[in-house]
Amino acid sequence: KVECSESARFVYIVFAVHYNPGAIGSYHRDKAVFARSQDYGATFEMPKMIAPEEYNSRYHDIATRADNEIYVSWQQDSGQGTGYWYLHNYFIKSTNNGTSFTSWVRLDDGDYASTRYDKPALAIDDSARLYAAFVSVYPNRYLYYDLSESAGISFGTDRRIDETGTINPFDPPKIA
Repeated sequence: KVECSESARFVYIVFAVHYNPGAIGSYHRDKAVFARSQDYGATFEMPKMIAPEEYNSRYHDIATRADNEIYVSWQQDSGQGTGYWYLHNYFIKSTNNGTSFTSWVRLDDGDYASTRYDKPALAIDDSARLYAAFVSVYPNRYLYYDLSESAGISFGTDRRIDETGTINPFDPPKIA
């Protein structure tokens, strides 16, 4: 996904790369990567990994506010247990046009070892309210919404939007 700063001087792209940290036959990982341009997209700096290296990270989203704030979210595989991968959604924030980012913060409220959340989407308004939407894929398929009134410092309780339990887990939500 591509976003730009308010002045459009800075252009930001978040994407995934297929990464193999070990020898042939080792587990391949998808990694969240961030790239930045400081000249209206004419050139880009070397992309950098922004999610923890030890886990898969995919289904990225990016939102910007003012002329220097960037918010990036992703779904992360957080280890395997009872036959299922624990999937949870995380985000990081930069207040200096992507020069550095905060530590990652978990978006969803689900029990860490028994729930699976997927495909986070972000939006932020001029008052620094950060909106998130995401899908649960286990034990049911529901659409959830969450709100931070503090630019991501803390979030409210996840709110389930639909009651059918039949959300398509392969179609990421969009939020604006």
